[in-house]
Amino acid sequence: MPRVHGGGSNRVSLLGAAGGTHISHRPIGGGALDGGSEGSGSASNDAKSVSENGDGSRYTAKKAKKKQSKKRKRLLSDVIHAPISAPEKDDTSNNKDSAAPEAEHKGTATSNASGGPAKSVLPDFFWKLDASESPSEMFRWMIWPITPEEFFRDYWEKKPLLIRRKNKKNYYKNVFNSKDIDHMLKSHPLKFGVNLDVTTYTDGVRDTHNIPGRAHPGTVWGFYDEGCSVRLLNPQSFHPPLWRMVASLQEYFSCMVGINTYLTPAGSQGFAPHFDDIEAFIVQTEGAKRWRLYENPSGERLPRFSSPNFPQSEIGQPILDVVLNAGDLLYFPRGVVHQAYALADQHSLHVTVSTYQLYSWGAYLERLLQGMVEIAYDDVPEMREGLPKGYLDYMGVVHDTDNTDAGPPPSDAPGDAMTPKEKLKHRAHFEKTAKRMLTRMIECAPLDAAADQMAADFVHTCQPPCLTPAEAQWSSRGVRPSDTSRDAPRPFKVSGPCDFRLATKHCARLVVEEGNCNVYHTLDNSRVYRAEPQQFVTFPIEQGEAIEFILNSFPAWTPVCSIPHLEDPETQVELIQHLYDIGIVLVKDDDEGTDDK
Repeated sequence: MPRVHGGGSNRVSLLGAAGGTHISHRPIGGGALDGGSEGSGSASNDAKSVSENGDGSRYTAKKAKKKQSKKRKRLLSDVIHAPISAPEKDDTSNNKDSAAPEAEHKGTATSNASGGPAKSVLPDFFWKLDASESPSEMFRWMIWPITPEEFFRDYWEKKPLLIRRKNKKNYYKNVFNSKDIDHMLKSHPLKFGVNLDVTTYTDGVRDTHNIPGRAHPGTVWGFYDEGCSVRLLNPQSFHPPLWRMVASLQEYFSCMVGINTYLTPAGSQGFAPHFDDIEAFIVQTEGAKRWRLYENPSGERLPRFSSPNFPQSEIGQPILDVVLNAGDLLYFPRGVVHQAYALADQHSLHVTVSTYQLYSWGAYLERLLQGMVEIAYDDVPEMREGLPKGYLDYMGVVHDTDNTDAGPPPSDAPGDAMTPKEKLKHRAHFEKTAKRMLTRMIECAPLDAAADQMAADFVHTCQPPCLTPAEAQWSSRGVRPSDTSRDAPRPFKVSGPCDFRLATKHCARLVVEEGNCNVYHTLDNSRVYRAEPQQFVTFPIEQGEAIEFILNSFPAWTPVCSIPHLEDPETQVELIQHLYDIGIVLVKDDDEGTDDK
């Protein structure tokens, strides 16, 4: 029987499988996510990290100085004016099916009840398109009229983009508005410092005014009336449209997506100038806010960590100075310094959507390199040979020189005293050997295992799937059509003629560890960032190829009886039954009919 796990270490160790399946991975290291500020929508509430020289050596100063002295290309930004007509998918007519479903704090959305004080009219695709279509449509809608192809070609990680929607001021309003904040405060036990912050930025000083305990509505609105900005740190936990938005976009990017919201009273500023470690999409839902973007003072492109607050004197003149009005969108890459404040005559509410925090080639190579070393230790005998006797006499920073003469390799071990020429020869031979070792290591690179490590971290940070009502009726987390005619629901039994489909493309990931197939999944994740331990279920290694088939079958509905690599129909049914009970797959039985309400 499969074993369900929900606890233990948050780190995934990818150990090699002993057996006949071709899914064979080796150990790789892990990583972590940290969170952000006004431009950052990271779901984490951890303190931001500040980038520093990891080894603390003064010998990195020369390299840093050379890097900063390079002539920097000035960032450019484009302003796109949306046409008067809306995109076809942006159907904001009154539609009963577009109301947001209310849902529990954890798990999938399964009902049609409103998620706010009144039914909100959202674009039709929000609750109608299934998991195979909603990710791309959500992103396409968010950045319209720019196409995704244009965006990733011209702007992504390159330069800011401002999209004006002068005639569509309500474009984003029903995704999140001030009434939704009041509803959340009244309906849920939000806490200061956990779910929201109240902040000010006055005379160059940023202050946080949180008090212990629950954020009661009267207290929060009292802070707001006194000029404090209200930042909601994980609003998707309490507001289904934002949950749906995050869940769709994380599928689109194949990366953790976070959301923060910022309500700023007229004439005030909540945060100091800084840059973030995420790609930021500023979605203006109400009022207006003046944004100023600046070049990074250090010249660093796409920094790994967020910055400390900058004094105004350090950031120079803005490269973009604009007022963002309701319906507008502003994108800027990580590393762009920014600050924003509400206009004197109106408040501001915006949603920051963020992604790609610590999700780079460098993060991938960190995992890959550790695996390369471990495999090479086992597979390359030369890696286990001892270092040359006396190598400390010619290697290290104190022996570094720009005049290395490769020369022939030394004929014997160095003595206690070497001439400069001898040191250069020994040094050249050492470098040549080290590079040869690195070449052998590259041949051992566990590329897929490193990708699985990144994927397992991604699965742990994900929101649980937010299914449409049409999808939820086939989920163990929803109400099946056959249950509507009964006094009490009964367990659904899978059979061979049934069809199955993965709940979402990235809701589960297969990793082979210690001779078992572990399927990491998002179904039991909390809607609060990493509030639950990593969840996975273990299957025998013999079922590995069948599980590969199941996970790769998305988005098709596939007959249970067609699963290959299993002994008999009973094993096929048992495997899908277990995945269905967890919620990883949806199962459709044509004999039940459908409930399309």
